[in-house]
Amino acid sequence: MLRDRAAAAAIAIVVAAGCSFQVSATGDGGGTGDDAAVLPTVGFVQPTSTQDENSGAVMVAVQLSEPAPGPVTVAYSFGGDAIEGSDYTATAGTLTFGTGETTKAIDLTIIKDAEAENDELIVIALDAPTGSTLGSATHTMTISANVLPRVTLSTPTSSADEAATVMVLVQLDAAAVGSVTVDYTVGGGSAKATGLFADFTLASGTVTFPQGSLMQMLPLGIINDTRNELAEDLTITLTTSTGVVIGTTSAQAHTIMDNDAVPAVRFSQAMSMIAEGDAGTTQAMLTVTLSAESGRTVVVPFAVAAGTTATDPGDYSLAGSTVTFVEGVTSQVILVSVVGDTVNEPDKDLFLDISAPADGSAVLGAQTNRRLTITDADPWCHGSGAYRLCYPNEPTTGVALGTNIDTDGGAPCEAAQPTGWTGQGQPTVCVVRGTTITQSGTTTVTGSRPLVLAATTSISIATLDVSSRRGDANLGPASPSAAAQCSGFLQTPGVGAGGAGGSFMSIGGDGGIGNGGSFAGRAANQLGTPPTALRGGCHGQLGGNGDETGKGGGAVYLVTGGTLSISGGINASGSSGRGGTTRSGGSGAGSGGMVVLFAASISANTAEVIANGGGGASGGDNNTNGNDGSDPSLATPTTPAAGGPAGGGGGAGGNGRAGVTMATAGSGTGNPNDGGGGGGGGGGYVKSNLVLTGATVSAGRFDVP
Repeated sequence: MLRDRAAAAAIAIVVAAGCSFQVSATGDGGGTGDDAAVLPTVGFVQPTSTQDENSGAVMVAVQLSEPAPGPVTVAYSFGGDAIEGSDYTATAGTLTFGTGETTKAIDLTIIKDAEAENDELIVIALDAPTGSTLGSATHTMTISANVLPRVTLSTPTSSADEAATVMVLVQLDAAAVGSVTVDYTVGGGSAKATGLFADFTLASGTVTFPQGSLMQMLPLGIINDTRNELAEDLTITLTTSTGVVIGTTSAQAHTIMDNDAVPAVRFSQAMSMIAEGDAGTTQAMLTVTLSAESGRTVVVPFAVAAGTTATDPGDYSLAGSTVTFVEGVTSQVILVSVVGDTVNEPDKDLFLDISAPADGSAVLGAQTNRRLTITDADPWCHGSGAYRLCYPNEPTTGVALGTNIDTDGGAPCEAAQPTGWTGQGQPTVCVVRGTTITQSGTTTVTGSRPLVLAATTSISIATLDVSSRRGDANLGPASPSAAAQCSGFLQTPGVGAGGAGGSFMSIGGDGGIGNGGSFAGRAANQLGTPPTALRGGCHGQLGGNGDETGKGGGAVYLVTGGTLSISGGINASGSSGRGGTTRSGGSGAGSGGMVVLFAASISANTAEVIANGGGGASGGDNNTNGNDGSDPSLATPTTPAAGGPAGGGGGAGGNGRAGVTMATAGSGTGNPNDGGGGGGGGGGYVKSNLVLTGATVSAGRFDVP
């Protein structure tokens, strides 16, 4: 071999992508299921290389296809026609890859001598791998008989803006005899060579130097895109050669510097609305956009912001707390699961803020806050069963009751009846609605329609009077219309006989016998089952030749989704009978009316809720008029309203129902010219969905769970 070139520094044969295989090793059972271990492949990176006697120390790379979970070993040995000790020095041995390692090198040194020789071959063989399988098992190194030129890259590192034209310079240190080639690879970094988001165009290939040529240029082909990116890198590596030896600078690491602005992130719009639905969840998609495609992964945080009235998880839930834009994507959505229900409630807002990514991959745009209004499509409903009361919209203001309400007189009654109300068997009513309803002092209620007080959050009552009063043409609400709902009296009074009291949830008292023993009025039977619709009490029976009968008490329904407070009381009692003229029978008293209460909580400590019967009127004699009975009073809630005292020789009126005391019959002597007394009124009906702790309740029947 020719010996006229100085020894060069040690050259590393650079590892590029080699052959790679994977196999599945069987376990103890010999199976190849999911639990079988997958072993990496060990092998040479390049199958061949070219050196000469000036190459000196050389390293031949061996690599694993992937990091191994444990140690990997592989034996290596030397062969070929080159003679160890004369042409090169090397020692067979074993390579050991530690956990996580992927590259090792086999060392040998080419011996420079003064003898003329032909080209010689060194064949390095791998064998007996452990913890891996064998891939490319041999590497053939040619020791040229001649001293060859060195091929290198002009620089180990370079960088440029992505708009620049970059040329990779491959050079020889001396002209070759004839045409020579060197293979190269491109890659090994964050820059991409292919695909939609490629960063450069140069592909791996071969550089050919014609005879006499010392330099070749490779256009890197950097793509000047519009995506903001981090600096990206790639490596051009010389791998194998013919007719030349790969020199020291065998790899060039190039950095592509980005020249694009950071995109701005923003919500696509400021606000939107979504109906909550009645059940399950409805997906609201809030769009977040980038002003331009990015070459980076952009992770945008978002969070619930001030002003939010919706609650999580009662009204909504969020999927995560960030939205991620992968490369090239400019639109993403934040998913909000809106929870449906059938509860009437105000519209609620969810406000979200987005923040700039911590890594600076985007800046905030103009719209960083988004408002989602969850609209409520449910009717405003309170109560239950036959007493469930609904309107398509909810009230927006509170109501303060005055001293008088006429249920036939317009305001404060709602213009429209509740939705489906009459379909539930209910009568036409006067509904007063508000977010809250308050009442102070005493409010007196009259009219032909029952009164309904309905509030969203609370009702506060001092004293509510829906009773009928003797001698008052304005009766308790719904009292006149109740006559058709009352059973007929069992016997009509004769001349001068007393009329019977009205019966509702307890029976009224019979009348007393009249002039000369004429037949007394007899009370109708009480209702066997509670009513399922609002109604007033029942009137008393007119005495024989008598005057005004007692009237039934009125009907009222108080319903709220919050607290019902009663500090004074509710009076739905019937009125007393009016005393007759001489020799006439006393008229019967009216029964108590109806009170229905429904609330989430009720505070009625020391309050009175009564639907008592009035006292019957007395009969008169030949010279004396009969006397009026007494009207029930909240001041004495469980004391029966007294019947009128006897007018001369006439019979006294019966007492009304109160507490647990039944109504009593009027009395009568049956003597000529002596009128009989009217019967006391029966008790009405009180119904509540909650126990009225601390309250006094008096009625013919009180239903509570």
